[in-house]
Amino acid sequence: MPPIILDAIDVARFRVKALSHYAYEWWQPVLLLTALAGLPILIALLGGGVATRQLLPAVLTWVQVLLFTLFSGWWLKRYPGERPAGSLFPLVVLASCAQLSSLLLILVPGVLQLPAFMLLLFYQFAVLVNALAKTNGVPAKHMVNGLFVFVLFVLVLCVFLSILLAMLGVEPAKLAEVLLGAPAQGAPSAAPATVPSPR
Repeated sequence: MPPIILDAIDVARFRVKALSHYAYEWWQPVLLLTALAGLPILIALLGGGVATRQLLPAVLTWVQVLLFTLFSGWWLKRYPGERPAGSLFPLVVLASCAQLSSLLLILVPGVLQLPAFMLLLFYQFAVLVNALAKTNGVPAKHMVNGLFVFVLFVLVLCVFLSILLAMLGVEPAKLAEVLLGAPAQGAPSAAPATVPSPR
């Protein structure tokens, strides 16, 4: 098994090493993150769903990891003391693999899915906080506070983008149609369902 996969398993088990340990060839964390982002598309294909509907979540996974890596680098500098040299990107990618635990939700009865989802979300945050705190020698509380700041930043960014889209006259339903390759809800089809579209 590739070392980066073994490291991802160790990080998910809260076994973290020095930041210098997580130095790989540049393509390895990129490939791992791409596989993680593309997993919903693969599941949709295997389940007979529409893969294009998962393109946006796949892109958002990449954006989320990149934004959080940049934010973490900035946030860690806010804590006094020397930080170890090295890139945070591979470590954030490894910690993000804990999102795979959400696949366990399909085994949970419907009435218990919400509590199970909250527990798994807490576990994913705990993996991320533990990895960044231990490798950089900062208290876990500092990283927890950073997560709250990051979530607030993302919410503000989403509100700003929504306002910007509204000012540009872009409707969310039409944007979803473009991004997902599916007709917007309530929008008329380009042709009746019984008439095949010309090729």
